[in-house]
Amino acid sequence: MATVMMLTLTTGCGSKKEVAQGDKAYRRAPIVETTDEAVKNDALMIAAKMAGELGDSKAAIAKYRQVLAHDPHYSAAHYEMSQLMAKDGQLDSALVHARKAVDEGGKNVWYKLQLALIHKHMGDYPKNVKVWESIVKENPDVLEYYYELSNAYLLNNELEKAVGALNRVEKRVGVTEEVSLQKSKLWKAAGKNDRADQEIEALAEALPGETKYNAMLAENAMKSKQYDKAKKYYDRILASDPNDEYIYFSLAQYYKETRQPNKAYEALKKGFEQPSSLSTSNKLRILGTFYTQQEFATPDSKLIELMESALRNNDDSVAYANVYGDVLMQQKRYPEAARQYALALSVDSSQYGVWESMLICESATADYYAMLGDTTNRNLHATRLVDYAKRAQHLFPVHPLPYYLQGYQAFIHEDYSTAIDMLSQCEGLGFTNGYLESETYLLMAESLHATGQNVKAFPYYEKYLERVPTDYMEMNNYAYYLALENTDLDKALSLAKTAVEHLPDNPYCLDTYAWILHLQGNDREATIQIEKALKNSKEISDDEREHYRVITGKEWSH
Repeated sequence: MATVMMLTLTTGCGSKKEVAQGDKAYRRAPIVETTDEAVKNDALMIAAKMAGELGDSKAAIAKYRQVLAHDPHYSAAHYEMSQLMAKDGQLDSALVHARKAVDEGGKNVWYKLQLALIHKHMGDYPKNVKVWESIVKENPDVLEYYYELSNAYLLNNELEKAVGALNRVEKRVGVTEEVSLQKSKLWKAAGKNDRADQEIEALAEALPGETKYNAMLAENAMKSKQYDKAKKYYDRILASDPNDEYIYFSLAQYYKETRQPNKAYEALKKGFEQPSSLSTSNKLRILGTFYTQQEFATPDSKLIELMESALRNNDDSVAYANVYGDVLMQQKRYPEAARQYALALSVDSSQYGVWESMLICESATADYYAMLGDTTNRNLHATRLVDYAKRAQHLFPVHPLPYYLQGYQAFIHEDYSTAIDMLSQCEGLGFTNGYLESETYLLMAESLHATGQNVKAFPYYEKYLERVPTDYMEMNNYAYYLALENTDLDKALSLAKTAVEHLPDNPYCLDTYAWILHLQGNDREATIQIEKALKNSKEISDDEREHYRVITGKEWSH
């Protein structure tokens, strides 16, 4: 609604003629000659206006009433009274004075604006429309009034007439963005999406150099799953500006929704290859909308290529090396992930999470080469792992993983003293939510056993099996170590029996069980179990042959 401006009177203006007040004109019924009464009224008008501007509406209204008592046709007084009363919430009285101002003021637009405003506030939308139609008719060149007329029709639930008011603007100035977008919004609000799109279509045709209109149409088509229409608009944009990276991202979304993953990948790749002001963060965010967490964890060379494209040629790429490392790590590409983490740490070594990820990747890489029998690479990564673990331990002394990994590598290299030292420090830090607890207990137990400290080792085996009661091979080992010490044989027998129940064909478990049975004097059952052990063993060890000979009094001859 146009703002109704306050009246500004000029001292010395005559009361019998039209008085210009800035860009407003107040008119009252003509009086043939100037009288002292008219001069007094004009003076009262000035005093009333001053009182109103000072915030004394009560005094202002009283003075306007004096003016109208002397001259009931004074339109400016009615107008000002209407404004003051509307402000005080006296809408009925404000309406009476607004009507009189219009009746006495002829075609003064400000009076009609005030009348329209009162009708609107009172919820009389039909009369509000009627006044606005009159305003537009009398002021056909003021475009703002057409917009207000459209709003008035909208309030009166006459949507098509609201659009019609805007069509009148187009007839005068042609197709414009402001009008077309407003018309489109009106049709959308009414649920007539086709009519809404027609308005944008007209805008796109009128301004073919503006790709955003085709983008809006494509977005609408995608929302309604009209994929053929969407593709048509995307193709228009692509033809107009093939270097716009955003069109490729939009096309990628289109291909994704139409289940064309290869084309979606190509579109994303093309978008990332364009000269771009997009930051790495935004590019990675785009990738995150296209791929699920599960897809990031699934080995996929195409996804890695997209990640590399997103990082390539961006000044802030190194800052996101850890993000790239996370993707590679999820895909179990540990050596590549470790390189990315190392790059990230070369820039910022203050994030422990990056250190931990890098340590895990280096450890996994060393284990991978060990499994392949590649001693050279295994030792290379093991050395690198220990070096990184020491640096991480120095920077973050309260985190257990650097200690554990140093202990683990020392154990592998049979440096049991160092292993026990590192694992003891790891244990001393505590295990948040059980992290590394069972692993530390087992490695400590094995290290202590390897150095002949079984009395200290056995409690760690107990702690480990309490937390991992289904590790039957380790249960078997613990039972055998108890048997070798000839201590707590009842516990050893129970552990060995449980292991055999779950691994009935395992020759090592059968051998342990047989030997403990023998130690308890049950050679009959021991013979049955040791024979099973030797029959299931692919390569019979010297210990197994010796156990058979002691239990049965015979040599194994099969």
